[in-house]
Formats: sequence, C-alpha cells, structure tokens
Amino acid sequence: MTDSPIKILVVEDEMFIAAKISLFLTELGYEVTGIDSSPSMLDQARKQSAAGGSDIPFLEQDLRQITLDPESFDVITCLFDSVGYVQTNENLQQVFNGFRNVLRQEGLLILEFWHAGAMIRDYSPERVRHYEADWGRVERTSQTTMNVAAQTCRVHYTIREFFNDGKHHCFSEEQTNRFFLVQEMDLWLQTHGFEPLSWSSEYSGKPVTEETWHVVVCARKRKESHA
Repeated sequence: MTDSPIKILVVEDEMFIAAKISLFLTELGYEVTGIDSSPSMLDQARKQSAAGGSDIPFLEQDLRQITLDPESFDVITCLFDSVGYVQTNENLQQVFNGFRNVLRQEGLLILEFWHAGAMIRDYSPERVRHYEADWGRVERTSQTTMNVAAQTCRVHYTIREFFNDGKHHCFSEEQTNRFFLVQEMDLWLQTHGFEPLSWSSEYSGKPVTEETWHVVVCARKRKESHA
C-alpha cells in the first residue's frame, strides 16, 4: 500500500470549468495536472488556479501527442466531448494510445462524447437559447451543419450579451466535433487496451437512450501480462 495521492490528468476540457473542478479535486487531496492545446485557455485556467490559492500545473499539450511520463497517472478525465475534436480515425488512434501510455496499470479513463443517436435524430440546423443573469441576459444562436459520413457537426455560435445598463457585446466562434455510437466507442476502447465498466446518459447514472446527447463512459486500463 502507498500513501501517495491519487494522480489525475484533466485533458482538454472546457478549461474555465476544468480549473474549478481541478481546484475541488485538489482540496479533496488528489494531485491534479491539466493539459490543453490552447495557450489562452491555459492562461485562464492558471489564473483561476492562482485565485483559488493553488498552483495546479496546466501544461500545453496536443491531445494527439501527449508527452508526459509513461504510467504516471491513476485517472484521466476527458469530458465536455473533447475527444471528438480530433475527428479522424488516425487522430483517435493517437489519442487512445496516448491515454493508455500515461495511465498506470488498471487506471481509470472517464470519457464524455457526443452521442450519434440523439445527434442524427434530433439536431436542428439553428437553435436560439436565452439565459438570464444578474447583470443582464445572454442570447446564444447555434447554426449547425452535419456531415453524416464523417460523423461530424460544424457548429457556428453567435453569443450576444445584453447588459442592464443598455450596453451590449457580441462575439462568435466555430467548432467541429465528431459524434459516436456506443458500440463504436466500445470498440475504440477495447482495441486500445481498455475495459469499459459503465455507460451513463450524461452524469445521471441512467442507461443511454436515443434521447441521450452526451454519453459518459468509465473504462479501466487492462493489466498487461508479461510472459
């Protein structure tokens, strides 16, 4: 037995949220490292970490080429559908090989991905959502183009912020992400040395259905036998 803290690698999440999660995990006694390919997102995460009184290392790493020490983490979290950003099969092979390389024997991978069932069944070319805040309101418009053969959606977001003092602000961004079937993701995991332990509709713990937009899977790295 060892008294060493459990080491968690937080991979390419929404870093402003990941920083809060990382701080929470640190307070619970875990040793956390975060990685992302975006310098600006990493800068935000570092500032949040410092504001929380912590010095969590947030490192610039490409998800397809993780260069951290082999078998140096007990748990990897890759949430907010981040795995889909790499899109192609070739890139996914690199990602899963990297996960397996840095996880210790029987370590856990917690992965969230876009679910093909709901995406193909219910996606809308355009959605408008409104959010209320103390300082005003936010209007988010998403325009989605689907490529069924590539299993990707390109989403253009326009965010308008309306402040109580009459001022307003508008900005936009575009993302392309891949969606997966459960059995497809099961194959990716199994063929890269992982044993899926559970599948959940988002974070509910309930079974995945055709109405599930986001699937969370927990998988264990299989123990390698040495002849």
